[in-house]
Amino acid sequence: MKNYLPEELSTPLPDIFEADDLLFHAVIDRVTPVSAVNSLYELIHRPIIAFDTSFRLIAFAFPRPFCFAPWEELASTEILSDSYIYENNSLFFQEKMYHLRRSSYFNREVSIEYPQVDGPILSNGTLIGYAGICVANDDEVEDMIYINDRLSEALALLVPLYNNDMGSIAQKGLWEHFLNPGMIDAAEASLIEQYTPPAYRIAVLAAENGQIPTMKYIKSCLDKRGFSIQTYIDRNDQLLVLYYDLQNVSQKESEKIIMEQLEDFTEKYQLYGGLSDSFYHLIDSPAAKLQADISIEIGSRNSHAHHVFSFRRLYRDMICGYAIERYGLYPNIPPVLRNDKMVKKIFPLLPTLEAFLVSDCKQDKAAAALGVHKNTVANRLKQFTEITGADPADPAVILQIKLGLMLHRYSLENRKSIGKGGRD
Repeated sequence: MKNYLPEELSTPLPDIFEADDLLFHAVIDRVTPVSAVNSLYELIHRPIIAFDTSFRLIAFAFPRPFCFAPWEELASTEILSDSYIYENNSLFFQEKMYHLRRSSYFNREVSIEYPQVDGPILSNGTLIGYAGICVANDDEVEDMIYINDRLSEALALLVPLYNNDMGSIAQKGLWEHFLNPGMIDAAEASLIEQYTPPAYRIAVLAAENGQIPTMKYIKSCLDKRGFSIQTYIDRNDQLLVLYYDLQNVSQKESEKIIMEQLEDFTEKYQLYGGLSDSFYHLIDSPAAKLQADISIEIGSRNSHAHHVFSFRRLYRDMICGYAIERYGLYPNIPPVLRNDKMVKKIFPLLPTLEAFLVSDCKQDKAAAALGVHKNTVANRLKQFTEITGADPADPAVILQIKLGLMLHRYSLENRKSIGKGGRD
C-alpha cells in the first residue's frame, strides 16, 4: 500500500464514527470553525483546509510550510490569487463538487501534488465554501469522503455563527428581497433609495449551464471592488448586479466602466451579460432587469462571443427587427437603420429621400417639392443606394427605410433632450 503523505501524517485512521462524534459535539458546543478543524486534525492527522466561495481562508490544520502550493498560499496569505484560480482552472473543480452536492476524490494527477477529498459547504442549500482533506492512501478514500462530508455539514452550521460580516446579514436579506424583481412596493423602494442614491443600472451575468460556484466567485470579486454596487444570485442562477449613485456619470461613461469591469469575467468564464439603461427610481428595477435579460437573449442570438450586451446599443436594432417582423417582412435590416457612421455619410441625402417617399416614390413630384431638377433627385437616390445597398424604389425595403428614418429622427431628438439634462 503506497502512502502519499509523509510518515507522520500517514498513521492509521481511527474509527470514522469518532470523527462523527467529535463534529457532532463541535456543533452542539458551537465552537469556532478553526477549533472544529483543529480538533478533527488532532484525531485523524490528515491535512485539512476550508475556504469560502471567494477562496478566502476559513480554517486550516497542517504542518507549515506545506508542500501543496495552493493550500500553502491560502494558509500564508489567507486568500488564493486570481491568477492561480484562473490558470489552474480551479472553478471547474468547484463546479464539479457543487453539482455532485457531496465530497469527491481528486487523485494525485488531478490535484497536482497530493490526492485529496474536497466537498461543498452548503448552508440551507446555499453554497458558502469548500472543505478538503488530504488522503494518505487509496484504501482510505471512502472513509475520508465520509469524514469530509461530515466536516462540511458541521462547518455549514458553524461558519455563519462566526462570520465577521454578521452585522450586514439583515441588509443582505433586504437586498436579496429587493433584487427579486417585483418583491418590494413603492414605500420600501423609497426607503432603500435613501441609502442608495440614483441613477441606477442593472447588469445580469448568465451561464448556459448554471455555474453557481463561478457566479459565487465573481460575486465575491465584485463585492470587493468598492464600486457602488449590490449583488445577488437569483433562483435562475443568474448574477444580478445593481449599480447605483451614477447621477454624476453620463450613460456613455457608466456603460464603458461597467462593461469593461464585467467583460473581464464574461470572456474568462464563457458567460453572457446584459446591461439595462439608466433609471431613477428603484420601483422600476423589474423593467430594468427585463431590459438586461432581453439584451442577453438578443445579443447572444446574434453573436456567439461572450460579451456584455447593452440594451441601449441594441435598442434600435431590436425595435427595427420587431417592427419588421410585425409587418411580415424578413428582418434583414439595411445599414442605414443601425450604423451611425453610415447615417453621417448619407445625411445630406436624407431630405431628398424623405421627399421621395412622401411623394409616393415619384421623382418628379419630389423634385418639385424640393425645387430641384428631376435628374438631381435621381442622382441623389442612386448615391443612397450605392452607399447603403438599399433601393428606395424597391417595395420590399421601403418600409425598412421608413422605419430607419423614423428611428434616426427619434434618436436625434432623444439625444438632444438627454443632452439638455447633462446625462448623455
